[in-house]
Amino acid sequence: MGVGLVCSLMSLLTDGLVETIRRRKAISEGFENNTMGVIHMSAMWTIPQYIFGGLAEAFNGIGHTEFYYSELPKNMSSLATCLSSVGM
Repeated sequence: MGVGLVCSLMSLLTDGLVETIRRRKAISEGFENNTMGVIHMSAMWTIPQYIFGGLAEAFNGIGHTEFYYSELPKNMSSLATCLSSVGM
């Protein structure tokens, strides 16, 4: 689960960096007060944050399942795993 949390942190940091770049680009193109302006920036800038987010979800899901099966009684672990899967 620790790796998942680190990946989640990296996703948020990447998101913040991309948003900072996007905002600076919008201001430099003159869209500071225009909420309907279209900025000349590729949507591919969001790919790294989605990669980190997907990795975080995968590692956290596996970690939760392992935790439930190792720490909870048998009947509670299946219920907890089901509820965790529904939450995802």
